Amino acid sequence: MGTSAGLPAASEPDAVSEPEVRLERRGQLGHIILNRPRAINALTATMVAMIRTALNEWEHDDGVATVLLSGAGERGLCAGGDIVALYRDAVNGERIPPDSGRKSTS
Repeated sequence: MGTSAGLPAASEPDAVSEPEVRLERRGQLGHIILNRPRAINALTATMVAMIRTALNEWEHDDGVATVLLSGAGERGLCAGGDIVALYRDAVNGERIPPDSGRKSTS
């Protein structure tokens, strides 16, 4: 079970029913749930973009006072970046769009 680049297929949730990142609101809590437990929630470019979008929206939402980041599964919060997925994205020419909401610290 490999990819055309000879890399193993990444463990992904069912694309139809299980998104890689789940976003929930409970009162003033914005909850980001990394949802790739078989890959110890390793981040993909798509996940980073989804998290960035949610944080940018919640930053300007007075109804969100707290943000909680958690990971699905029992093995850990996040294993870091999914190197296989990032490589596959780079080979396919996919990139994370620049963040126009990022504030300069200088």
